[in-house]
Amino acid sequence: RTHGGDPGQRVLHQIREPRSYLNSWYNRWVVQGAGGEQVFRESMRVVPHLLADFGEDPARFAEYSEERLVESQLWIWRHLNETLHLGLRDSPRYRVVTYDAFDRAPAETMEELLAFCGLPAPAPVLEKVGAMRNTLFGAHRGGKLDPELCDRLIARVLDGSPLPELLARTA
Repeated sequence: RTHGGDPGQRVLHQIREPRSYLNSWYNRWVVQGAGGEQVFRESMRVVPHLLADFGEDPARFAEYSEERLVESQLWIWRHLNETLHLGLRDSPRYRVVTYDAFDRAPAETMEELLAFCGLPAPAPVLEKVGAMRNTLFGAHRGGKLDPELCDRLIARVLDGSPLPELLARTA
């Protein structure tokens, strides 16, 4: 909303591949958090509205199941990322970067993003960034979702979305 009114504003949209996102979310909010049913109930405050926006029937989410829990989070992930992307994709002041890009080439990715923002990229800073290791998302913390469940739900939820193509282009 503020992008059009501020010609100096740059937007960096960092997006995570949905399978990685789901497993990270699952560990943090379900395994280490409140548990699946509680997370599901809380997400049902917003998910029915999102589903209606996508032409989906919210009644499918009347009862809790692990599949509905995971699917509800994918709809939230799609809504957040797709809304931002569709709203700003034509702006030269919008840039998408993936978590995978940082993992593969952290210093190079940081240098590109700093340049995009019109900021300097001093060698000592890039060296420190290049030496950093992903300790937040790199470590497996317990739970892991069934890959087949994730693949099936990702295919369903992202059907017709520009996000798979966006992730492929920025990978």
